[in-house]
Amino acid sequence: MSSAVLEAGQLAKRKQKGVVNIGKEVKSLPGDNETTLANRQAKTIVDEEIQELLLKAAAKILDTKKVNLDAEEKTPSAKLFSSNGSETTLVIDPIDGTTQYIAGTEQYSI
Repeated sequence: MSSAVLEAGQLAKRKQKGVVNIGKEVKSLPGDNETTLANRQAKTIVDEEIQELLLKAAAKILDTKKVNLDAEEKTPSAKLFSSNGSETTLVIDPIDGTTQYIAGTEQYSI
């Protein structure tokens, strides 16, 4: 799993220049302002690639039928995980700070 995390970071660095915001639909929440809504709507193809990389690595070491998944993006490997009332939940936000990532800053995390 640690090699997948390192690979995800390298992938993000390699693809950051020129990445575009493909966006996603989200519902406005109470208290949202223009900035918070824009942050929640931000998405890149790199978000999806990193999430897939991490989910595939997690699926190799976890019993996916006993793990709930709270994943930021809808990607194919999300289907590997159960959404039944398990006590264990895997939370994945592939690029936290997507708007900063798109802007080319280093103020994001994998």
